[in-house]
Order: sequence, then structure tokens, then C-alpha cells
Amino acid sequence: MTTTGSRWHGRVAVLLLSDAAALALAFVAAYAVRTRLLAGEFAVGIQPWDDYVLPGLVAVVLGLGALALSRLYEDRRYLSRLEEYASIVRAVTYAILVALGIAFVLKEKDLSRAVLILFWAFSCACLALTRSAWHQWAKRVRRRGRDVLGVAVVCERGQLARVRALIRRFPQLGYRVAEALEIGRGGMAGQLKRLDGWVRAGRVEAVLVGISSHRYHRVVPYLAWCEERGIPHHRLTGVFDAFHGGEGAPDELPPVDPRPFYSVAKRMFDQVAALALLALSVPVWLACAIAIRLDSAGPVFFVQDRVGRHGRLFRLLKFRTMYVHAPRYAVTARSARDPRVTSVGRFLRRTSLDELPQLLNVLKGEMSLVGPRPEMPFMVRRNTPVYQRRLMVLPGMTGLWQAIARQEPLEESLRYDLYYIQHRSFVFDLVILARTAFSVLAGRGAY
Repeated sequence: MTTTGSRWHGRVAVLLLSDAAALALAFVAAYAVRTRLLAGEFAVGIQPWDDYVLPGLVAVVLGLGALALSRLYEDRRYLSRLEEYASIVRAVTYAILVALGIAFVLKEKDLSRAVLILFWAFSCACLALTRSAWHQWAKRVRRRGRDVLGVAVVCERGQLARVRALIRRFPQLGYRVAEALEIGRGGMAGQLKRLDGWVRAGRVEAVLVGISSHRYHRVVPYLAWCEERGIPHHRLTGVFDAFHGGEGAPDELPPVDPRPFYSVAKRMFDQVAALALLALSVPVWLACAIAIRLDSAGPVFFVQDRVGRHGRLFRLLKFRTMYVHAPRYAVTARSARDPRVTSVGRFLRRTSLDELPQLLNVLKGEMSLVGPRPEMPFMVRRNTPVYQRRLMVLPGMTGLWQAIARQEPLEESLRYDLYYIQHRSFVFDLVILARTAFSVLAGRGAY
């Protein structure tokens, strides 16, 4: 076993303890909220805490087991935080379903359903927070040159420079390219023999795959070889899709799955959530409208043509953040000193309150809460056919780029949008919404 592998196994023990503590805290918090804060909301009380100790221990064990089955104790440093959060939500959900099944078999009817629901919510939150703290710690360590894996890159012919550039761009992943194999340069048997020599000499600790997911079948023999010999193999598939998918010919990209059930469920959620947010935000709308009118002359709302699903134009609504003489169609400068933006407008952009009127676009079916950026017509017309893939789904009020990479150049949003389209799911949408809400509360909106 390599030194790096030994270090990782040591961290797994600490991570297990951290997750166990988070799950235990979540269960205690769920019981406390049900018995203290929500006691008056229920007609009957629940059993004393002593009767919940054993179920609580079972819940913690089931949660840890679900996290392990979701491969969240493996060294998957390539996994993004959003993907990890989505895996956490799925794992906790599976654990709750198993717990309900056990309770049904044992005919245990006295356990509070409210405690289980609260445990699910608190577990997701606590695990996300603790895992986020681990992420931050690991990033700092790897940026300092520690916990770095010497890897052999397996990629397609002519793509090695791209993979190297991607690894340099994300030092927090902790990869160092020690050797490389390009598929198509030499026979597979000869390449596997070279790989075996590198591993035996200690020059390579793991194999890193940098190939787009729709061509992933080309590296299956290499991965099978790694599995047979117990050699760690990491995949850059998701990251590589996001930073490679915006280039190349359209016929090289996988078709967009329509996912009808997901689309119907997402539309229902959009309607309900948009109505609820509208009702709750009425005072905010009034305050924004008054502030805009007092700050500068002009209308409260800013209306602009945007390109929606299948290239249909729609009228996007926002609170006005610029002076009325500013050009209606222009790429916004990413600067806190943009002279076109009013004083109130800067606050609205920083808090993302200027986006609130787009809830009306969501209700009209022109947008979704989560999706690709709705672009201006001139930006769509000047881009390649690959760019048109983002028009195959409804645009969103927020998206993957806004949630995790708003600090990156606007042109990079295409890569994130293409990745989202290919991997979209209801859980992924919820995680993006939660991350966006955190960014808004932290004041990390646009300039």
C-alpha cells in the first residue's frame, strides 16, 4: 500500500467519526425540535428520549452504511461538492426508507414520523456542512503541495495537453501527472505493460481517466486492468465533460435525454415553488420598487428579449438596475464600478434581488428555477451549433455556473450549462437551489 493510500485510510476513520457525530446530532436535534418547539402543533406527545436511543443508534448506522454504499468514503477527489451533496441527499433518503421498512416489519408504530422527517432534513444539512469543512481543508492542503497523487493519465490521442491544462487549473484536486498514455498511440497490450512497469517502480500511484463520458467505453479495458490489480483509478469524466463539452462537432456529443417524468415533476415543482416565493416576497417587491423609483428616473422593471427553449423568444423581467440611457442589449461588465449601474442597482445585483420578477417567467412556463442561462438573441446567433444544445431545455433563474463558478468568466458558463443538461436530475436541481440560496444570503451575487 502506498503512503498516500495509508494517509487516506487514516482520514476515512476520522471522516466516519465526523459523519457519525453529524448524524447523531441530527437525530438529537430532530427529537428536540419535535418535543420542544413543535410540541404544541401535535395533539399527542411522543415517547421519552430513552425509547429513542436505540432507534437513534440504528439510524446512525444505517446512515453510515448508505454513505459507504454511495462510495463517499473512497478517495474521489474528482467529485465536485454539488455531486457530493446530491449523493448525501440520496444516501440519507435511502437510509430513511430502509428505517421505515424495518419499522414496518417489526410493527413498530410508536416512532414519530415527524422525528424521521426532521432527521432527514437535519442529516442532509449537518453532513453537507461537515463535508464542506473537509473539502476546504483538503483544498488548502493540496494547494500547498501535500496529499498529491502521482497519476498516469489515460486520454484520447491529442487530448493530453488539454488534460494537463485542466489539472493545472484545479490544483485542489491534488493530481500530479507522472506518466501518460494516449489511446491510439501504440497497442493496448504494450500500453498496459508500460503502465504495469510504472506502478511497480512506484512512479504511479493511481490512474486518471480524462475522457468525455460518451467515449468512456474506450478506456474500459484499462479500468478492468486496474480493478484486477487493485490499482486506484480516478475519473475526470464529469469535470472533463464540463470543460470539454463546449467544443467539437455536434455529432460527437451524446444526444440530450428528454426525461419526460423528470420534466413533468420539475414543472410541477417550479409552479408550486414560484407561487410560494411570490407570496412570501411581496413586501420585498414593494421595497425594491420604492427604492428604484427614489434612486433614479425610469421604470421599475427592465424588460428584455431572451432566447428560451427551442429558440423561442420571450420577454425576461428584472428589476431595473441601470440608468434608463444604458444600452438595452450589451454584455454587462463584470466590475463593481460599472457606471451604468445605479446605487440601488448595485445592491440589487449583489443580493440577486433583481432576479425576483423572473418568478413570473417561471409561472408562464418560459423559464425554470434551475437551468442554463437565458441568453440575448445576438449572443445565440453568433455561436456554434454546439452552443444550441443549451436551447434544448428551459433556461433557469439560476444554474450550475451561478451556483459554483460565478467568479469565472461569463463565457465559461456554456461549459457548465452543457454539463448540467447532460446530468440534470431533481436532486441535482435541489442542490443547485440550496447552493444558490447560500450564495445569495452571503451576498455573492453579481456586481
